Amino acid sequence: MDDIKLHHAQIGVFNPGRLSDQEIEKSFVARQKLFDYLLNKITQEDNGSIPQQYLLIGQRGIGKSTLLNRIAVELRKAPHNKSYIALSFPEEQYNVDGLGKFWLNCMDALADALDKDNNAKNRSILTKLDNEIKQLTGEKNSNHIYERLNYYCGKIGRRPILLVDNLNLIFDRLEKSDHHALRGTLMSNNAPIMVGASFRILNATVDYGAAFYDAFQIHHLQKLTLEESIAVLENLAQITGNEDFNNKLIRNKAKLKTLYQLTGGTPRTLVMLYPIIQQGFSSDLQYDLDALMDVATPLYKARFEELPPQMQIILDAIALNWDPTHISVIREVTSLENSKLSPQLKRLTEVGWLQKMDAYQAKGAAYEISERFFNIWYLMRRSSRRQKRELVCLTRFLETFYKDELEQIGSKRLFLKSKHSDDISLNLALAEAISDPEVAEKLRSKSYTEILELAFHDKSIRNDFEIPSEFISKQEQELLEKTQLLITQENYAQAIINNEKLTILNETKPSYYNQKANILEKQSKHNLAEIEYRKSLELDSSQSLTWIQLALLFQFDLKDFTKAENAYQECIIKGDKQLKGIAYTMLAKLYKSELLDYRLAEQVYIDYIHFDSNYDTKVRGMNLLGNLYQDDLSDFIKAEEIYKKALKLSPDDKYVKISLIRLYRDVLGNLEEANSVFNSLKPTSLEMDSYLLHQSIFQFYAKNIGYGLTNVKKALTVIKEGFSYETKDDWYRFGAITAKLGYGQEIIDTLKEQGFDQILRPYYIAIKAMIVKDAKGYLNSVAAEIREPAKGIHEYMKNYVENYPLEKNNPT
Repeated sequence: MDDIKLHHAQIGVFNPGRLSDQEIEKSFVARQKLFDYLLNKITQEDNGSIPQQYLLIGQRGIGKSTLLNRIAVELRKAPHNKSYIALSFPEEQYNVDGLGKFWLNCMDALADALDKDNNAKNRSILTKLDNEIKQLTGEKNSNHIYERLNYYCGKIGRRPILLVDNLNLIFDRLEKSDHHALRGTLMSNNAPIMVGASFRILNATVDYGAAFYDAFQIHHLQKLTLEESIAVLENLAQITGNEDFNNKLIRNKAKLKTLYQLTGGTPRTLVMLYPIIQQGFSSDLQYDLDALMDVATPLYKARFEELPPQMQIILDAIALNWDPTHISVIREVTSLENSKLSPQLKRLTEVGWLQKMDAYQAKGAAYEISERFFNIWYLMRRSSRRQKRELVCLTRFLETFYKDELEQIGSKRLFLKSKHSDDISLNLALAEAISDPEVAEKLRSKSYTEILELAFHDKSIRNDFEIPSEFISKQEQELLEKTQLLITQENYAQAIINNEKLTILNETKPSYYNQKANILEKQSKHNLAEIEYRKSLELDSSQSLTWIQLALLFQFDLKDFTKAENAYQECIIKGDKQLKGIAYTMLAKLYKSELLDYRLAEQVYIDYIHFDSNYDTKVRGMNLLGNLYQDDLSDFIKAEEIYKKALKLSPDDKYVKISLIRLYRDVLGNLEEANSVFNSLKPTSLEMDSYLLHQSIFQFYAKNIGYGLTNVKKALTVIKEGFSYETKDDWYRFGAITAKLGYGQEIIDTLKEQGFDQILRPYYIAIKAMIVKDAKGYLNSVAAEIREPAKGIHEYMKNYVENYPLEKNNPT
């Protein structure tokens, strides 16, 4: 037997009965004293005595099944095999529905034992036994079946030893009357000797008045001591031929002590973990954790999933809390009332999942997972363990298991790229566990950065982690500055990538979607830009500027005037007061310029005048409405009327005065009124070039050509290289009026003389087109780069004076 060598895969983790007798004997190390005691007590029973019955109680994996199998092996050896026969059963006898079925199972076990004996003398008995078992199937009379069992045991002259695993299952399936009948049988002369095993105390053995009260000698199997655990491991090393194992034990003594505490000293868990220990602990933290989970998963997963959903919820709450959990906390987390929670906790305690204890500084009980390694497995395997609570628990595990090496591991992992979110979880847990603040902070920063990098490809990862707001804000600011720099450099492709990262950092910030839309517009990706504007508005529908940008996109890029109209209207309904005015004016221009619906434009301006009580808003609206009457509807009476109303509200408004000057001077030909209004303007109230142009126009009306051209030259010195946005319309109208009055040639000569025939080339060409006979042909004769803007300016000039009764000067 000393030469037997087992592969670690042959070690009986869950079903030791599958091993040979020699392998069972060789691998049995723990519980030797209890084994010797029980074997001695069994074999010392006198023939015909009323025997002592035995019950082994201990949590799952504590070694009950192994001890039963070891007793069976010894009873099959001489000299005991002459007087006793060990009856072994499946670990769970699910077919038991009454006492008769239990005795029939005993007859089956007897047949198996005789077959295993391979004794020629018993062959004929075995054949008869097999036949009778078939005949007794379905028999309800348990006394009769027991009598037949007793008959065959008498035939072979050996007392049956019933080695019953999970006796709790048998007792749960028997009626009380069966309990009393079974006790009566076991308490009779020459009765079978039962060694039962259960993972919980049986009420039938401890309740006063119950059938089996004081019927069993009970032995509680405690967890192995550290020394016993090491002995188990050393024996495993010996029978698997691992000669270097003792050296590995010495090198990993600190980890082994920790592992002993975490596993609860259960032989099954030690056997499960032996392959990892014999290979030596890895320097790779992730490898050790994955390996620990892999060996535990088949057992723990199956056991957990067998439980009803409510029990799973309760265990989940307690396991994630790690420390003993007060019943009030369990109730809060699970949302279960006491009437439902208490029976479930009682049951989980009875079946060995939970350990109940007095709560600290609180009334009532607290509960913890009885098998601590299951608690660890659950925390490490929990699919959402990256949440804050689970990370705390994982941190505790690391502190316990790797306490002597945390600093070294943390420093090393600073330079390892995380391949997936589990790596990041470990880094965050390590950051909480290690004592070096600098390394801890670097690990956190590295982890947060990697979370965001992974989130760029899978946004859902952000849901698994809590990143501090200050880190997010700092990253946002840095990334925003980089993105804006890329936009100024016209590196739009990279700007889009950076902008995507910004939306991952803060997916609820509308401005990031607006920025992306702006970039897409610059790339002429108008349909994609619309999508981003819509995303922004879904987050905040009151964004006036975004509605206006969207409307402008529809109006000028996509030429979808209906959608543009709707966007302006949404801004008016939902936007803030400051930008509503812009929406009103833009909507009116849309009706005027694109839809040519002047009456709708008129109504929008009227609404604009009344939407705000502020005088500036009202006066601006009145001026725009007056311009509509003057320029588009030719309703000069209404135009004058609305301008005058505006000046009553704001007597010095320069824009209204300029509009009124145009009406009197260019449309109604009332130079006296126009001069009066112009003289009421202070030169400083207008842009200097605008003031000079208006003064020049009055001089051209008075045929003071020299003075007029002098002012034009002064105005040219003001603009230097181009028109400003504020005064370009004044220059266009000036060109139109002077050409209509017959002074176009003088203007283009002056422009050329001052060098502005090149500086203001499109403007120069547009004025010349106003005085030649074939304007279209002339415009087509210039380069396209100049022709297109010149056409636009010429069209504006022509439309401005087309219907105005300006007095044309005829020098001849």
